[in-house]
Amino acid sequence: MKQQFKPVIEMAVVYILLMTVVAFSSDIVKLGNTVGAKMALTVLVYVILTAIPLAVIKLEKIPFSSLGFSKEKAGKQLLAAAAILAVTIGVCVIIPLLIGINKTEVLGFKCRSLPILIFYVFYDIICVGFGEEVAFRGYFYSRIKALSQKEWMPVIFSALLFGLWHFPNTLNIMNVVMTSILGLGYAFCRWKIKNCSLLSLALAHGLHDAVITVLSYILL
Repeated sequence: MKQQFKPVIEMAVVYILLMTVVAFSSDIVKLGNTVGAKMALTVLVYVILTAIPLAVIKLEKIPFSSLGFSKEKAGKQLLAAAAILAVTIGVCVIIPLLIGINKTEVLGFKCRSLPILIFYVFYDIICVGFGEEVAFRGYFYSRIKALSQKEWMPVIFSALLFGLWHFPNTLNIMNVVMTSILGLGYAFCRWKIKNCSLLSLALAHGLHDAVITVLSYILL
């Protein structure tokens, strides 16, 4: 019985730690007295977020390959990323804008300057894309999959955890719903699309956020 509940307790601890970090992320960034310091602290938050599940994986001697990374067919992994990106941008950005939904609701905040825009583009791709995918479609997906015989369980629960994780930082229920749906889509792709690795999802996710950042700079 203890062996059965150990992974559940482990995931609960990891999730609480991730929620705590994101809840205090704004306060951490505000510690910076300059724009450069704030940028460095913004990156540091995601370094911590990524390090938490990776540290548990190392301590528990969980095979790194179980996260979903693969060295095989890199070209097809990139094609999968491109296909996923096209769908998410179409569904989450282009269609809402075309049907008249307010630009601010679709695109979010506008970067104040070009240097800050450039920073956020790289931050979205490297920190957000890889950090969040390692945690949710990597660690949580693989751990839930190992516990359940039902293949849809990691898809649903990793998406719900992903959506709820956004609440402390946004305090917006609609954002939780939208990120849960996006997480559901990414998890479904990992489950069903051939050659869709964690690299595919990290690139698709990071580029999705980067495209939104660029569009917000242009359109808002």
